[in-house]
Amino acid sequence: MGFVTRLSNSPPLRVAVQFENSTPPRTSVIETAANKVQQAVQQAPLLASQLPFFEASKAADWFCGKHFSSAKGARSAQPSGTSRRLRSMTYGSETLIEHKYGVDGRLASTQYHDGETVFYEWDDLTKTNRIRLKSGRQIISKLRPDNQPESIKYDNDPCFQYQYDLAGNITKIFYPDAVSVERSFHSRDRVATMRCGSIFVETVWSQSGELDRHSVQSGTKKCEFDAKARRHICDLTSVNASSGSVHFPLIHSLGVWRLDKPAILQEMLTPWGDRLRVQSSNQNLPTIAWGSSGQQIFHYAPDNSLSAILHSDGSRSVLYQIKNERRSLLISPHGVAFLEFDEQKRLRKLLNYNGDYCLLDYDGNGSLAQLATFIETISILSTQEKRAISVQTSGGFSCKLSYSSDGTLAGLIVSGLQRNAEGELYRLLKFIWRLLGLRLPLSMALA
Repeated sequence: MGFVTRLSNSPPLRVAVQFENSTPPRTSVIETAANKVQQAVQQAPLLASQLPFFEASKAADWFCGKHFSSAKGARSAQPSGTSRRLRSMTYGSETLIEHKYGVDGRLASTQYHDGETVFYEWDDLTKTNRIRLKSGRQIISKLRPDNQPESIKYDNDPCFQYQYDLAGNITKIFYPDAVSVERSFHSRDRVATMRCGSIFVETVWSQSGELDRHSVQSGTKKCEFDAKARRHICDLTSVNASSGSVHFPLIHSLGVWRLDKPAILQEMLTPWGDRLRVQSSNQNLPTIAWGSSGQQIFHYAPDNSLSAILHSDGSRSVLYQIKNERRSLLISPHGVAFLEFDEQKRLRKLLNYNGDYCLLDYDGNGSLAQLATFIETISILSTQEKRAISVQTSGGFSCKLSYSSDGTLAGLIVSGLQRNAEGELYRLLKFIWRLLGLRLPLSMALA
């Protein structure tokens, strides 16, 4: 069945989006029919909720495919304009999400269809944003005068803390587990060096600003990455156990990793300083994920299907099940994504709020075998034990994974990065993190 055919063979779903400050209140309709994709793209910019503090907290969660290599980009904390603000989204007679705004124009609360409400409080004097959830969780974020995050505290846990250089680049991040990542930058705001405990990474850029090479070193072990190389071989069995690295024992040219179980990636430190970490349940489902700008919490239904995600800035993505159908809506303050599942409750189609489509296929063992979009197809080959052994993209790069006799990830062979080494390396590591770390088809489809 062709790509367009698979998009168009589902009856449309329609979500009404209502905006404030129009007389009468303006309502737009977004639907899932394939011939309405352009309409969804045009409407997407209208769905921003304009949260009252920095948006950088979404930059590194890697659930939706972004990362923190660019340290700038914090959203202004000043009151935003009130034109075309999202008020609510409804499906049929049910309100999926509803925003309320304060007299200063800032977002005051967001109520979700599952009964959870998120309250936002802003203290201009101390530049502190307090986020409270009806269910009891609390997030306190303190900003600098330039609105960059200074610290983020979740409930009673230790803070994420940030330090900056004069250009506004984040030079040091302190994590709640007392681990820190320190970086220095070139004049072009490119990462020059990165240090985390005994791990040291040095990056060399060409005069035109392209990645030339980097080295990953811990003690006497040093791994080189040459951006012009056709292949990159990472032997994970030759790790120097005496390097003194407690947090990141697997050192190779693509960064430093830590495995939780033989083939589950628990932690990743990228060459540019993203530190990613995930905790899993007894069912091997991700429960808490860390990124350079905070944490995410995953919630599940009794049947272990994903029900909601609490993002690092207090916003939520919540699934709404369409009655008597194998389709759902993924609701967030940024918009609505349309999801379709098969008989085994596996995600098969996704239309994101920005208009992007993704189709998913699975092999006979139930492992994800392919993700297809309008511009690219990613194919995954897995063993009967559901271990991924090959990732191939239509864009040109590939990754082969090997395992030891006990099923432990033993090595990688990566090809096709030399044409745009920085961008392709980022895409590769992002996908490996989602494939071996988060392990959720939804996270792969959204990205």
